[in-house]
Amino acid sequence: MFALRDSLKSKNLNWSDPNPCVWTSLGCDAGSRRVSRIQIGNRGISGALTSSLSNLPALTIFEVMGNSLAGNIPSLTKMHALTKAWLQETRFSGAIPVFSGLTSLKLVNVSGNQLTGIVPESLTELTSLSDLALGNNLLQGPTPSFKSKSMNLDMTGLNSFCLDVPGAPCDPRVNDLLSIVEGFGFPAVFAERWKVNDMCNSTNKWVGITCMALNGTISPSFARLRTLKVINLSHNNLNGNIPEELSELRNLETIDVSYCCDGCERIQINRLINDKQRHRDLTWFTPNGYVNGQK
Repeated sequence: MFALRDSLKSKNLNWSDPNPCVWTSLGCDAGSRRVSRIQIGNRGISGALTSSLSNLPALTIFEVMGNSLAGNIPSLTKMHALTKAWLQETRFSGAIPVFSGLTSLKLVNVSGNQLTGIVPESLTELTSLSDLALGNNLLQGPTPSFKSKSMNLDMTGLNSFCLDVPGAPCDPRVNDLLSIVEGFGFPAVFAERWKVNDMCNSTNKWVGITCMALNGTISPSFARLRTLKVINLSHNNLNGNIPEELSELRNLETIDVSYCCDGCERIQINRLINDKQRHRDLTWFTPNGYVNGQK
């Protein structure tokens, strides 16, 4: 709880006592004295939620709605007693966390944030849910179909699902591209512009992948796009290795990771260059901005 207190900024919380069980808007189990309730919604709070929240296994009610909390929703998987999670209208971004093992959870509201990525299967298969709200985010992939047919589901408002039919699969090319941007943490810039199920539709231009201030790693899922001719990831902030799977792209003509990939190893690109039969005219830009290895 002290880590959570230190990660939040608010003049409306009186959390100075060394005993968290006497803090305002917080309750503890009478027997175990473990934190069982956090209700700090609509308090003008800023900051972020700490990952140490997962160390509150007795928490049953978690309300932080209507604040200005940045960053991701932390993992909730160790909160086995959780019954209510109200996280709406709070400026969260990134993917919805995994909900595995939360068999007591009944009420979930994450609407009105900037959440991206695919709705996790652990949430769609949670049969304990009675109320779920996902609207007005930037969620991607297929419109989810839920195992619990009796719950109240609210998905009104904007999202970026590929199709409107629950459970209908996206075009395989859409799935491949989503796998690629998963390595970047599902940035909102893609979720805002990658909509519907045809990235080649002239009325729905999908934004490219260059000069986007991306973080993360280069996904091997690029290799699924067999007709790909150009990969331009220059001027981002990526790390890790350049996937060997890119050597399977027989039509690849240009790959640009210049001024982009701190720590990327160049050996995989050298393999592309040395495979003359497969890549006779490949142009490549190294992490230091060299062309075909030359200044």
